[in-house]
Amino acid sequence: ERNRIMRLEVLLQMGSLSLALAAVSGGFFGMNLHSGVEEVPHLLWLVAGGTAGASTLLLRAFLRSVRTFHGLQRDQLLATSALQTALQGLDHAYLALRHTGELAPPSQSFGEGGNGGAAAPVSTTPTS
Repeated sequence: ERNRIMRLEVLLQMGSLSLALAAVSGGFFGMNLHSGVEEVPHLLWLVAGGTAGASTLLLRAFLRSVRTFHGLQRDQLLATSALQTALQGLDHAYLALRHTGELAPPSQSFGEGGNGGAAAPVSTTPTS
């Protein structure tokens, strides 16, 4: 549930960022500065349409990246789940073999008996 809320927050932040792009350009035209740009016919509508298009493209790019990330995350979870299932199957098989006696427990564990269960070294020195 918390991941869903975080994802919603990220989507809202991306939407507000793309709208802020249009607000900045509108703010430049709304300033009371005389530069001569405000007198060009239809420039306001051209800039408004351009920033609306850029905002839309930016939002679509953000949404596409979120969908891609979500797909990769889902694939990773499926792979992890499959690995967990396979390991549980191996555990059940191991315990079943141990229970039937087909698989005897190791006679000596590592660290016991001096040499850890390894064979005694063979001497290469000649004896007389």
